Amino acid sequence: MRMRNSHSIRTIQGHAWDQIAREAWGSELLMDRLTAGNADEADVLLFSGNTALDVPEVSAADARRASVQPAPWER
Repeated sequence: MRMRNSHSIRTIQGHAWDQIAREAWGSELLMDRLTAGNADEADVLLFSGNTALDVPEVSAADARRASVQPAPWER
């Protein structure tokens, strides 16, 4: 199974976990992967600028599955 490469990113002031997940993988439904990979920042709601976050690997199948499911508030 092909995995999307892990990497790190720097936040932009005001970004939230769901926005970062959408930018990283195309779906906010994968937000739990980000918080799990960045436990020291998990209590942050809105980021200040320039916070380094690890973006863990996500399988291509998980990314596809999440991108076709609407978020709970969009159903």
